[in-house]
Amino acid sequence: MIRVKINKSDKGTKRIFIIHPDAGSHHAGELTECIGKLKNISQEHAPDFRLLKLTVFVNSKNLRDFTEKKNEYTELIQSNSDLSDVPVLFVAQPPANNKNIAFEVMALILPASEYNYEYKNIDGNSYCKINIEEDYEIFGVVSGESKKNIQTAINKEKSVYRQSISCFEELKNILVKNNMDFGNIVRQWGYMGGITNYGLRITNETETNNRFFDYPQNDKMENYQMFNMARAEYYKNAIWKNGYPAATGIGANVEGCLIEFIAANDNPNRLIIPLHNPKQYDAHRYSSEKFNNPLNPPLMRRNLDGNSKTSEYKCEADTPKFERGKIVLSGDILDLYVSGTAAIIGEDSIPGDIHEQTKTTLENITKLCSKENLDEHGLHIEGELPRFSGVRAYIKFPKDVQIVEELCKKEFGDVPILCVIADVCREELLVEIEAYLNCTVERI
Repeated sequence: MIRVKINKSDKGTKRIFIIHPDAGSHHAGELTECIGKLKNISQEHAPDFRLLKLTVFVNSKNLRDFTEKKNEYTELIQSNSDLSDVPVLFVAQPPANNKNIAFEVMALILPASEYNYEYKNIDGNSYCKINIEEDYEIFGVVSGESKKNIQTAINKEKSVYRQSISCFEELKNILVKNNMDFGNIVRQWGYMGGITNYGLRITNETETNNRFFDYPQNDKMENYQMFNMARAEYYKNAIWKNGYPAATGIGANVEGCLIEFIAANDNPNRLIIPLHNPKQYDAHRYSSEKFNNPLNPPLMRRNLDGNSKTSEYKCEADTPKFERGKIVLSGDILDLYVSGTAAIIGEDSIPGDIHEQTKTTLENITKLCSKENLDEHGLHIEGELPRFSGVRAYIKFPKDVQIVEELCKKEFGDVPILCVIADVCREELLVEIEAYLNCTVERI
């Protein structure tokens, strides 16, 4: 049993900031306004402010509109010397309440003398690396648009499986460059267009010597299931001594696959605990019934290493490889990552309206993060855990935003909460909520 005492006088070393423009204007003007607000936050916390990653949520009508805005936003951000090297991911999820753009900022607030940092870019995918003594963490974004890829990840002619493979391959390159593998990821986000839609597993791509699927082209599969299969391909060779990452798999408004991640190096002095919720089955242990696809006959697939030996999937898909949450204790810094959580008990969705589903979702999060549950995982907390550092809610229908916001504020209090409009990974689910907590502790 590890025993820690919460340092009540400290707000933590990592902070989440949510930034919206005040008034509607041209979308480029709104971005400029958000950048100005970010500069003000940086100056307010200077000189101890370091940007780790920036996620920009964009209201877009279609793929063309999103691409045009993304290109314009990228140019504006890169022209700003303070942001030119920062990992930035653009996500086609409209901010709630008719906003056109929103920033979610993760920042390190720590005296510069206590850490080293560097911003890196590999084939168009960027990350920030933070070293604190023997510990280091990577905060990165992957778009699947590597210069090595002939087609981009948001090419609608490319299957979600192929888009996901591109992203995981580029993520692998970043990890290997930093002496890590997939087992070092502690938090991951996967954004995919049409998450609950069914698409072709193979599209009209040039696949001659290294086909991953050997089945007729009209064979269809749910997009989220294809993402899970691609993830499983890359996860299968990693060592998962600390469990899978905390993760969110969520929809986006345009075609494509994007990944955002946080990874921590191996260090015997770092404690990493996968969190289980007694009210929910672990997602990676879901029964095959939850992933049977009535449109999907048995599938023959080849390994990524090109091995021609095939194996048969008898209508069973790869389960979602993530934990309900993750604790990372590095020295006196505690991070608690709550995965995307929905109204699921056991492995079954709970029917009901938005009020009932949100209530069940919040109860799941409360149970996961309870001192009683953390005790069961070998971490005894003395003192009350502080409020979350940030919360993100994905809401299927704009009409439900007010209810979700009110219930979240009632449950979580005055914390940064970002609400966006997005499809959840099951057609019947109306809302998904994730959270993050950072604080300092003393070992006792």
